[in-house]
Amino acid sequence: MEANGVAISTSTKEQCQAYCGSNGSFEGIYKRVSSSCATDAIEKARHDFKSFYDKKKYVEAKGALAPIYQRCVPTMSLADEGALRNDYALTLYKLKDKPGCLSALSKYKQDAARTDDQISEGMVPAVVDEYLTVIHAARTNIALCSR
Repeated sequence: MEANGVAISTSTKEQCQAYCGSNGSFEGIYKRVSSSCATDAIEKARHDFKSFYDKKKYVEAKGALAPIYQRCVPTMSLADEGALRNDYALTLYKLKDKPGCLSALSKYKQDAARTDDQISEGMVPAVVDEYLTVIHAARTNIALCSR
């Protein structure tokens, strides 16, 4: 048992291969999701964010996303985290906080500088398209925040 979740492992890789496939695994730390990071709470925050953002109310848009960004990223899927980071970064850009914008995207900086083929090489095929969608948005937003 970990502080915020459960560590799962297997004694041999062969135990998982029949179920998970040759590249799959279930090993890792499974974190407990707090109620403030439950799907319905995130959906509400994102709905509120979009409403504010579309009305160019960027301070309010940031306020809607900030709690999710600060608390929920560790338990989000790759695509959800990427969408959140990109939306949050773009909001910070609109608020003229370029350093904050770049900080929100810092996780993607190295991959954003690589080609799609370089990123995809050695990656599990099931997540390549999802991750490249995140990186394409991050490339655009990093360029915007670097001006």
